Amino acid sequence: MAKSFNLIEFYIKDVHFPNKKPDNAHKYDFGILFVYGGERPYGGAALLCIQTALKTGIGLVYSLFHGSQNDEILKQFPEVICLESLDQIKLTIKKESFIVAGPGTSEISKHKDLLNIVSIHDKTSILDAALIQAIKEIKFVTPPIITPHEGEAAKLLNCSSEIIRNNRERSIKEISNSYSCITVLKGKDTLICDGETIYKCKHGSNNLAKAGSGDILAGLIGSLLAQGLSPVESCKTAVALHGFCAEHLEHRGYIANELIEKIAEKRFSLSVT
Repeated sequence: MAKSFNLIEFYIKDVHFPNKKPDNAHKYDFGILFVYGGERPYGGAALLCIQTALKTGIGLVYSLFHGSQNDEILKQFPEVICLESLDQIKLTIKKESFIVAGPGTSEISKHKDLLNIVSIHDKTSILDAALIQAIKEIKFVTPPIITPHEGEAAKLLNCSSEIIRNNRERSIKEISNSYSCITVLKGKDTLICDGETIYKCKHGSNNLAKAGSGDILAGLIGSLLAQGLSPVESCKTAVALHGFCAEHLEHRGYIANELIEKIAEKRFSLSVT
């Protein structure tokens, strides 16, 4: 049976960012994140991921979009270091860096070279969208975090979305055990599983049933992970924060940027920095 959790528990237990940084901290002390994705016409997905990481305290973001979109990125986020090739990732990536790969991807076949880099990286990576399916084909040195919705989970288990929907706890455990990964199964009562324990989030809202919500979640998990939380605590905290803030949106007419602002406000109002 899944263990339920909510947002406030993290702050009471001081799990959320327990390692307060010194006054003389520099940007590398607050985490390094690489964001890869943005197939045309889905560049906005990777931009939402980047924006979430920047707004929630990450020290440094590198980006590599599939296709040249660096001018578009820099117009919105001059803080980002825009790479232009996979070779540049190989040269700049460090052991302490984390990777979010996949926001805004639709075809895994276009990204095999990037996945080869991710699969041998020592740190936990987050796989989103089309790149979730990489765990069926590639062995990862470090178990990744994957963020499927029910349709993407169904592809992993070669079944229908209806079967996943009616058997969410059994399905998430099967995915995590079969593919040696931490799974975040999005949807009503989002679940997280590390292969042994299943966690169920008490927060959530149909306000999240909107394009861009999953990209925000991927960026938030990556941001928390790079800032020092463990893989499971990063997932739990991100899912709880994401769901809590969605509950407090006043109407379904919000846009993704508004959700990011609420997440950033809540993250810093309740935690140490």
